[in-house]
Amino acid sequence: MDLPPQTAQSDPSSLAVTPGVRVPELAIIAPTFNEAKNIAALVQQIDQALTGVDWELIVVDDASPDGTAQVARDIGQRDPRVRCILR
Repeated sequence: MDLPPQTAQSDPSSLAVTPGVRVPELAIIAPTFNEAKNIAALVQQIDQALTGVDWELIVVDDASPDGTAQVARDIGQRDPRVRCILR
């Protein structure tokens, strides 16, 4: 199978960036359901494992009844590297 040639669109250095918007080096997507008790530990472990890397964690919660989304949002209020999307 032939791969298409690399274009400016596939070169991350050519992407337009909106001033004032944080663009991390690495984005981690964590699908969750009933993980409220584990979110803080996950953030801590990612932070320890990725020392020196500009990362963000995007928690995608599937309407957990245990409040996973709220826990992630609360952490995100203190740590801007953590965001939550409620699915």
